Amino acid sequence: MRVVITGSFQGQDSLGDECLLKAVIERIRYQQADARIVVQLLDTNGSFIRELVSTTEIEAEPGLETVFRRASHVLRRLRVPEGLAESAAQRSAGLMSALDMFGGRAAMDSLSRANAFFIYGGTQFSGMWFKLNAPSYLKSAEIVRASGGKVYFGAQQYGPMVTQDVATLRHALAHVVDDWRTRNELDLELLDTGAKARGERSIYDEVFSAVRLYPSRPHETPAYILANVRHTTFEDITTLVDDRYKRLAALIDGLIDRFDLPVMFFGVSGASFCDDDAAALAVQKHARNASRITSVGRVRDEHHLFDLAAKAKLTLSMSFHGCLLAGIAGSPFIPVTEGNYYDYKYADFDKYTGMQGTPLISLSKCEPASDLSRIVQFVEGYRREVFIETRSKASEMADAFYASAIGH
Repeated sequence: MRVVITGSFQGQDSLGDECLLKAVIERIRYQQADARIVVQLLDTNGSFIRELVSTTEIEAEPGLETVFRRASHVLRRLRVPEGLAESAAQRSAGLMSALDMFGGRAAMDSLSRANAFFIYGGTQFSGMWFKLNAPSYLKSAEIVRASGGKVYFGAQQYGPMVTQDVATLRHALAHVVDDWRTRNELDLELLDTGAKARGERSIYDEVFSAVRLYPSRPHETPAYILANVRHTTFEDITTLVDDRYKRLAALIDGLIDRFDLPVMFFGVSGASFCDDDAAALAVQKHARNASRITSVGRVRDEHHLFDLAAKAKLTLSMSFHGCLLAGIAGSPFIPVTEGNYYDYKYADFDKYTGMQGTPLISLSKCEPASDLSRIVQFVEGYRREVFIETRSKASEMADAFYASAIGH
């Protein structure tokens, strides 16, 4: 069986996206040990994908995303009006592919030979990323479907989206995609038309569900508090305003005082995508206990994060996968949100702790005293065995999806 995967797994310098690809490969291999797995990417030259190819017996090749991005870049250089740019980019990308520019013809040929095609990404259809990613992903899906292959959208987050993008994606899900799943309950209202039981659509994140690849680890004696903050809300190009850092710093001070532990910041993304380390320094600048705050910078390996989180009293993280990876290592985890993008992301996040009443900390509404009280109550009542049981359930749901798609 030939399985082609696409999505933004690298090139954004994001640990969560890299772990997602590893989890997907493991899940496919579990169903089809001898499957020929091909990953189509924007860039196949990064160190992460080169190492993955050498260690997991997969293939990597440029996808249609490469052609579409080049076409959009050319049109921007030519100053084509924005209203015409999207349709013009798709026509230009089609011509480039036909002329075999930037590997377009090879990508199309590879797609036409796929038995199954999976599209992934944490939030690759959300907001500002839809126009960047959706045209190439959906065109790829059309090629696979027209050639007799099956198309699947794995568990991911689709919204928030503008109305026009919702209509485009709904049409694709109804006419091109054989089956799909979401990790966010708000997507059911956004995209589901009632053709399939909603209980089947909604499952858990791939990394969280990867119990064979990432077994839950025992917790150790707490030595510090782990924290992560992003410097942007991803709704536009602006960074967090200073007031948000001040609010979080006050909460961090409260945690240090309450647990008598230092705080260690970690990053899951680098400056080329989202400079987590710079955001950590901004918090430290406003903290009363600044001398008890340190940063390990960008964590480039999930097992390094597991080692850190195993000794964390708790993890406070604006990164979705920062929370989940810390949880796998035994740390209670609390998400931090700011703006519509993150509010949407964390809408039903409590399910990842097994509905233990996970507090959600909003930077714009942060009240350090009351938020500290909520965090302490959650941490003191946290039951790790419930988290582990929830992961087992999540893995069974993911296996069922893959079995229906490519099972023996």
